[in-house]
Amino acid sequence: VDDEPGVRMLLGLILQSHGYCVSAWDNGEQAWQQLVVDPTKWDLVLTDERMPLLTGRGLLRRMRDAGMRVPVILVSAFIDSDAAEITQDGANGHLTKPFELDDVVLLVDTLQGATSHPTTGQ
Repeated sequence: VDDEPGVRMLLGLILQSHGYCVSAWDNGEQAWQQLVVDPTKWDLVLTDERMPLLTGRGLLRRMRDAGMRVPVILVSAFIDSDAAEITQDGANGHLTKPFELDDVVLLVDTLQGATSHPTTGQ
């Protein structure tokens, strides 16, 4: 979930190239509307913090208030809290922009329990 089309597209492409199926939305409200339709469909949410309509933390709070336990990675260039506070809010991980694409894949793999990439085996 990211309001910047280029970031959204790049993250989608890199995760797809590592074997992940990706759905992308440009704000937290759109993501929330899809998440509540079938919460079991989603294995992980990677969301930007600062977006119009609903922030990443707002989406995270809605998910946790609804009992959704899907892992959430919070991404921002402006994370104004430390990692402990982000984790306390219910996030399973965080990335600070700018980030290395390998770090994104590593964190997603870790949260998904992957020891190798699903399609490449690397």
